[in-house]
Amino acid sequence: FRSMLWLSEFRVSFRTIMFFLSIILSAYVFGGITVKYRLFPYDQASIVKHQFQKSKMPENIEVYDEKAIVDVAARRIYSTVENAIDMREQLKRNTIIPEYNLIYIKGNERERYLDSYINDNTTTFRSRMEVARVATYGVNHYGVLIQTSQKPNRKLLVYNQEHGGNPFKFEYFIAIIEEAKIAGYDVLALSMSGLGLNDNDPTIFPTRNGMTKFQNIKQHNIFSQFYDSKNPELTGLAPMLSGNYFLIKESIKRKAYKQVVMTGISGGGWYTTLLSSVIPEIERSISFAGTVPLGLRIVKRDLGDYEQYMDRIYQSFDYWEFYVLATMNTIGQSNRTHHQIYNSHDTCCFDAGTANVIIDILEKAGGIPNMNA
Repeated sequence: FRSMLWLSEFRVSFRTIMFFLSIILSAYVFGGITVKYRLFPYDQASIVKHQFQKSKMPENIEVYDEKAIVDVAARRIYSTVENAIDMREQLKRNTIIPEYNLIYIKGNERERYLDSYINDNTTTFRSRMEVARVATYGVNHYGVLIQTSQKPNRKLLVYNQEHGGNPFKFEYFIAIIEEAKIAGYDVLALSMSGLGLNDNDPTIFPTRNGMTKFQNIKQHNIFSQFYDSKNPELTGLAPMLSGNYFLIKESIKRKAYKQVVMTGISGGGWYTTLLSSVIPEIERSISFAGTVPLGLRIVKRDLGDYEQYMDRIYQSFDYWEFYVLATMNTIGQSNRTHHQIYNSHDTCCFDAGTANVIIDILEKAGGIPNMNA
């Protein structure tokens, strides 16, 4: 009887052990598939990890490994200068979708769009505004090209708004248009993905589960699910950057602009840095509080959003490469200028402390010709 009781208890224990082992194995397999194919809840876990990382980061940038960062910066700057043409092509293969559809919004549809996004402060320019839409897969980006003079200009200022959304909501952007008019520039107004000029349309793009529809892409970590089996080199930044890339390229080509300047603040400064890296027609680019190299994202407030450091593009590229490429022309010569400008009392991120460290690192790494910070 005791033998039978022991055997019964053993069977119960064995079944219990096997039950828990099967749960652990299933969790392990599910976790592996989730990470590999970025399935639910990959993005939610990434957000939690992101917040946990921020909670453990210091409040100031006083402590950092200067020698290691200088070595990384010097190596990456030198390599980019030596291989600028190939690196730009690689960056384009990773971030620019080859197929797109561009249309100009006309007639009543144009009027409805302008009614929705353009305020009364720009009514004097309204008749000379062109609205274009670029679709990559089902990701739409809009651009508003403002001809500031009745006579054709040959200079273009590209302005990319930050997470605040619609540039026309801000008085400083209206002032930019007025100053551009005086200087003889047309203005191309752009927004970040899913924000501002782009905030109304649903979004469709390929994932490992096929074409997937998203109603809200204001949180850009959703692009971590992007995967195009026909173009596997493309990263999650591709649907974010491609629309504005083609809006700029088309404007330059269609209007035959001879001089192009691009600028933006915060997230718009990030767009400015990356797009000027792959659009050599941009003669001068000015990023306001938009980027910090990866090795200097050691302060809680400087970590940034998905597009700033979490995308897999950063396995191959750092911001040092983007800074160099933003100064190089089509044949690998440094004849363009790039500026990284920071606010000494920035309430968001990348303040004077971080900016001074970047300047110091650049000097000790040998600097980047035609770049100022």
